[in-house]
Amino acid sequence: MRKRVNLFICSKPLQYFNARNIPVNNDYPNILIIEDNFIGANKLTEQISTIDKVWDKIYLVKHLYEVVKLLRHYSFENVYHYLDCFLVPAIFFNMLPMKRLYVYEEGIGTYRKTIFDGIGWYKRIIRNLMGVGSFAGSHRRCKGVYVYCPNLYQTQFKRFNQYKKNALPFKVPFSEMVIQNSELSSHLFRDEHDFSEIKNKKIGIYISSWTLNEAVISELVTNQYDEIVIKLHPHIAKTAEIKGLKQQVRIVRSAILAEFLILSLAQQNTVDIFHENSSVVMYLTGHPGINKVINAGRSLPEFNEILNGVNSQC
Repeated sequence: MRKRVNLFICSKPLQYFNARNIPVNNDYPNILIIEDNFIGANKLTEQISTIDKVWDKIYLVKHLYEVVKLLRHYSFENVYHYLDCFLVPAIFFNMLPMKRLYVYEEGIGTYRKTIFDGIGWYKRIIRNLMGVGSFAGSHRRCKGVYVYCPNLYQTQFKRFNQYKKNALPFKVPFSEMVIQNSELSSHLFRDEHDFSEIKNKKIGIYISSWTLNEAVISELVTNQYDEIVIKLHPHIAKTAEIKGLKQQVRIVRSAILAEFLILSLAQQNTVDIFHENSSVVMYLTGHPGINKVINAGRSLPEFNEILNGVNSQC
């Protein structure tokens, strides 16, 4: 007889920590799926298996469809996924035997209304025929969406109510989740987590996008920071030599969550954050150690709208 379980699927470290913050039915074992598509995924999976006892079983998979193999052993009561409006996962969840599907916040994309505004007409027809929705939580089998700002989610998607689903809160707010998991993070990312020797410094932190922005790096170098930290995006596999860097620059290549890195440095230092329309800054404003947050990316009205909504409604 197959065991009934809760199934959690994540593709990057942020999603893993958000998945831990979902209030779940403890009548069922918790199975964690980590997709092997970010730097350090294999190492992180091993660390989680050793340290984090929340999970009854952990699997590292190359592709989402490998989840089907687990049906030999498990029956899925509740499935938690980070996004349901992209074509491949949406079709996959149309076919996957499960009782309930939930989506959980994975960053600013969860609140976006215009993700698919630019797609061609033929793609729209395919999506409609497949029953694929246009925003997070719009899949026809989705029962609810776990978000840190339910009011903002419902404001963004007024159509949400007609689906008779729920905008569901996490166990604790994002900032509290980071604090509660700081010790766990220090164990999972111990190779590049300890900045305790840096105190009373002026620090510039660059949270990179999928590619490095040399203009941001040049600004960091010329701003006379005591320390410069470049946190690479978890999907960056290789980086070319970065010109103009001095000895005090630290490049963080691990899968450590940028939020943990920033708050660790902000405890005893003054921090300026440079980013490019990053979800990282959504819930960090107001910390006394954070001096400035500079968005060096291309101006995106929707990003600003969502960020303003977070500040006013969360």
